[in-house]
Amino acid sequence: RQERGRENEQHQKNSGEHEPSLSGSNPQSNSVGNSRGIIALLTADGSRHNPVMLQHTLFRSAGLSAFLVATACAQDTSPITFGKNFEGSSLGKIEKTGETEFRCTVEGQHDERGRNRQATWYFFRLDRVKDRRVKVTLTDLVGEYNDKPGACAMSADIIPVFSHDGKHWEHFPQMAWDDRTKEATLEFQSRHDSIWIAHVPPYTTQDLRRLLEELGRLPTARMEVIGKTVQGRDLQLVTVTNFDLPDENKKSVWLQGRQHAWESGTSYVLEGALRFIT
Repeated sequence: RQERGRENEQHQKNSGEHEPSLSGSNPQSNSVGNSRGIIALLTADGSRHNPVMLQHTLFRSAGLSAFLVATACAQDTSPITFGKNFEGSSLGKIEKTGETEFRCTVEGQHDERGRNRQATWYFFRLDRVKDRRVKVTLTDLVGEYNDKPGACAMSADIIPVFSHDGKHWEHFPQMAWDDRTKEATLEFQSRHDSIWIAHVPPYTTQDLRRLLEELGRLPTARMEVIGKTVQGRDLQLVTVTNFDLPDENKKSVWLQGRQHAWESGTSYVLEGALRFIT
């Protein structure tokens, strides 16, 4: 204790005259006491931050002090980025309003005439978000329906979904909805480096192609193209039956999904139905 007292006295005399450093740990001491330590943080380029004062407890080992230094210096300060370079992605203008806060315009979709814009499809990824408190506000959600402006794709009861791998989805636990501005705000802190956000769990063209390939190998299913979409994509018809029996006296059931492009929920329902009956 006397030795530590002399060290603290010497530290106080030298305070402000020398390079700040973490001090106060005595590996040989069996007693516990309190001391003030100082950490000088350096950035990757060698520039110096203001010293950080720490109030910590002395332990037999200096391991805790080393942990504090490593934790402070290892904090990720690289900028959060947005990703749209994957199938089905969609997002409009991105405005950075804070270090980890963003205002995102939903691009939406319109018909072949450029009318009836619906903000019912957004799908994007944020990277470098691990352990960081992130705030995303979705705006420009008001469109039109049947050529009548004013239709809004969101409400307090319509909660977006998120995923950590782009495949498995769940709803955000909460969302702030401003009914006056028609804006939705999400605040979250992820344990993963990347997070995907969407209006509903996306079902992409690749998902459909994979399903059709599987069904095409079954003896009870037949695939054929019966037309084209406005943008020239194939309209697929899947017929499921016992082809060894004549069609006479067979009862027919018509199942149709994804008449509206953003309604990916119907694609999941139709896939489940096809897997059930085949």
